[in-house]
Amino acid sequence: MLKEKDAWPAFLQRLRDLKYRVNPRRATANGFEEYSVDLSDWRLSLSWMPIFSVSSELLERFSHDVLAESLLDEVREKNWRYREVMVLINGDGTELKAHLAGRSSRFFFVDEADQQEILIAASFTYAMQKHFCEQMPISSLAPYECGEVVEGARFFGRKKEINDIIRHHAANFAVIGVRRIGKTSLLRESMRLMLEQGENPQRIVWLGCSTIHSPAQFVEEIVHILNIRELPRLKNIQESLFSFPDFLKRMAKMHGGKITIFLDEADEFLIWARDMLLPTLRDSMTSGACRYIVSGFQTLLSEWADDKSPLYWAFRPINLGPFERGDVEEIVLLPARSLHLRIEDESSFIARLHADTRGHPYLIQFCLGELMKLLERKGSRVVSIGQLDDILTSDAFKALLLNSFMRNIAIRDKLLVYALLKTIAVDKDEYTQPEIYGALAKQHAPYSAEEIDEVCHRLVLAAVFVRNGAKYQFAFPVFPRVLRANHDLDHLLSVAKKEVGL
Repeated sequence: MLKEKDAWPAFLQRLRDLKYRVNPRRATANGFEEYSVDLSDWRLSLSWMPIFSVSSELLERFSHDVLAESLLDEVREKNWRYREVMVLINGDGTELKAHLAGRSSRFFFVDEADQQEILIAASFTYAMQKHFCEQMPISSLAPYECGEVVEGARFFGRKKEINDIIRHHAANFAVIGVRRIGKTSLLRESMRLMLEQGENPQRIVWLGCSTIHSPAQFVEEIVHILNIRELPRLKNIQESLFSFPDFLKRMAKMHGGKITIFLDEADEFLIWARDMLLPTLRDSMTSGACRYIVSGFQTLLSEWADDKSPLYWAFRPINLGPFERGDVEEIVLLPARSLHLRIEDESSFIARLHADTRGHPYLIQFCLGELMKLLERKGSRVVSIGQLDDILTSDAFKALLLNSFMRNIAIRDKLLVYALLKTIAVDKDEYTQPEIYGALAKQHAPYSAEEIDEVCHRLVLAAVFVRNGAKYQFAFPVFPRVLRANHDLDHLLSVAKKEVGL
């Protein structure tokens, strides 16, 4: 460890003075000094950024093409080809920059003149961000990931939900929501923050339930994570399930506290697990040795609400719906400030984005990602409502709506939409529950009034419908036209009815 203040280069010492987290140096095989800095506070696609410091001695001893290839060797060895790497050059960096221009890794150069300019600026961070943005494409710095699991700097919103999970450290939680609403990201961010705040990593288990196919595999996975030495004890599934709560008690005692088990995308898992495994899960909850944070949608909600299920009211439910206005402000404004973007009529822009995406995180991420590409193509840093309108009316956005519906909505919910569009006039834009009931009956797909209410509620959560009093509308008026233009409704209805057994 470096202890003396003057042991750090002045640029990195300034980062430390400003409370950026900077890891100390180590010498690399090629003679560079390697550091890293945490830039996650910028709320961009950056977290821990590697830093190579090129000394004046290296600049004198080696040609710039040799130094360039040596830096690329370091990047290849560490598999950093597609991440940002800062290069501090203690001298004139013009030729080294030229040798590395256009190479696979995204280098951020700060030579001696740049360092001095940033160090004497009124705001070190502002000057550093500006220098960064001049070298890097906006689209590569922006944190917007459409459909990807995000955490850390790229995770926005959901503060109340995460606070509930972290603060109520003895409670079990069911995170309930449609696909692409951010359930997995919420679980990942909760786990990350728990670890950041000092939770013992030996007390945390993460399981993606899509890879679990039997009670025996479930138990084996958890035993393997918590104490691999106990795997030989799993002689048969009956004995394993019987002793599972006792195993968790031993683990809680061994690791000094309650075990937290994250079960992601648990719907299919819950279906086959109900008879044999779910009673064991309930027993392990009541033992006090562990808690579960589970994500899912329809099956998870059904198990939680069914008084015949072992998981009846076993969780505190967290219903993930669309983003609130404050969440949209956060996802727009925090990255915009770090990217030095100017938003014309900021309040109106945020209101339009919130309203026209219905607050759905997936659609918001898509629009903002497309906006960054648009700014990059135009060489502009000014954001306007007109640019947003262009994206919302684009063929790409229409295709996204259609693909999101086809891939993410359950077949029983799709059937209601198909019946509605097949039966009711094209120009109608509001639907009452009796009209929906009649449309389903006419298409020989009888749903009870209670089922219709449940399906419509799910379609609202999925940003397919919006509710206006006792009536429903399509959240995006263009959606029915796009669906009709791209698919045969008779065929979709026939297939959907077969799949639900009608």
